[in-house]
Order: sequence, then structure tokens, then C-alpha cells
Amino acid sequence: SFLDHIDPNTISPPLNPQIVVDVLEMAHKYNTPVIFSWFQEVVKLRHYNQVSNKTVESLLTLDPLRVLYISLKYDLEAVGKWAMKELLGCSSHRLVFTEPGIPITTMGEIIIKRKERFERYKTYIQLLASGQGSPQSMAHWRQRLNYFEVAASCLPCALSRIQWILWLNEEIQNSPQWSTFRRCLHDVPEAQTPFCSKHQNAWSFYSSGFTSSIEAEVKALEEQEIRWPL
Repeated sequence: SFLDHIDPNTISPPLNPQIVVDVLEMAHKYNTPVIFSWFQEVVKLRHYNQVSNKTVESLLTLDPLRVLYISLKYDLEAVGKWAMKELLGCSSHRLVFTEPGIPITTMGEIIIKRKERFERYKTYIQLLASGQGSPQSMAHWRQRLNYFEVAASCLPCALSRIQWILWLNEEIQNSPQWSTFRRCLHDVPEAQTPFCSKHQNAWSFYSSGFTSSIEAEVKALEEQEIRWPL
């Protein structure tokens, strides 16, 4: 596999998560920077698995901790920042890693920043659930239709909303990022809908206005430059 990456007569193979650490170790040992350049190019790319006949997510998405480990070991700053950004919002099950080499302080910083994100989203959830909306743009959409005025006396809506808030908190705590928050508002499973069938349109309008009002602010915060290393 190592020779496949440096032979100019062959096309570089797709990234294999099972051997990538060994390949980079060889590249470091034999001072072969072309392989590190290849790694930086392919770590964010999906690839087609000929065995399963399926498109596989990038290593950065599937195993961001492994990517962070590699980045710290070989001081790959750009790749390391991608990995840390992924770790701040990815599903919590991707935070399990058996390889040594990632400092406890770095993992601690990641956990702290994930918690900070979750707390910020909890604020948005509270605003949304209470009907207060976002002060910057409340008038823009609330003048046209207010979900809570329409459904204030609807008991099924109130009960459904409580269940939805609990579900939304759980989803965001597991993956504190904008794509999760937006999915939970606009692609809600039937069992978790925060409204009764009578008031579905009112809720859709209300939640769309709310997400539009905070989207730029949230994305700007999540795209902020990450200090390397943490």
C-alpha cells in the first residue's frame, strides 16, 4: 500500500481507515511528504466501496478522532482544525477512540466546547418553545402569524410540544450543530411533532421564521477559527 502512493505510474488508492495510520508512519519514517499531501486531499472525500457497492463517508466524518490523532502526531494543522470542527458537532458515539496519543486536556476542551454549544441551543429551544422567538426579527414574522396565539388553547398541541422539547434536547445534546437543529425543526418524525394536525401549518410557518432569524448568527459562531492545537 505504501508503494502504491509513491509510484507515479499508478493512481493513488482511496483512503483505507484500517491501514492509514501505518501508511503515514511509513511516510514519516522515509520522509515522503507526498503521502501527507495525499492524506490531506482525501481525508474529506467520500469514496465508493466495491465490496459493499455503497458510497462510504469520508474518514473525517466517520472517525474524526482518528484524524485528530494523526494530525497531532504529525502536526497537520489544517487537517487537525477540520477534525476539531467536526468533533464539536458530530454524534457523541464518534467520541470513542482506543488509540493513545490525544492529550486529556485536548479531549477536555472538546467536551467543554460541545457543552457550550448545547447550552446555546438550549436557549434557542426555550425561546422557540415559549413563543418569544428571536428579538432581532420577531416582528418580521410574528405580525403575520403567531403559532402560540393560534394554538394557545389547544391541549393536544401543548402536550405534543412538551414531548418534542424533550426529544429536541436529546438530539441536540448528542449532536450540537446547526444541521441537527434544522433537521429537528423541519424534518420532524411523526411521533415527535410539536402540534396537532389542525395546527400543522401554523407551526411550520412559526418554526421557519425562527430558524431564518438565527441561521446567520449560529453559522458564524460555528465557523469561527479554531485554535491549534486545543
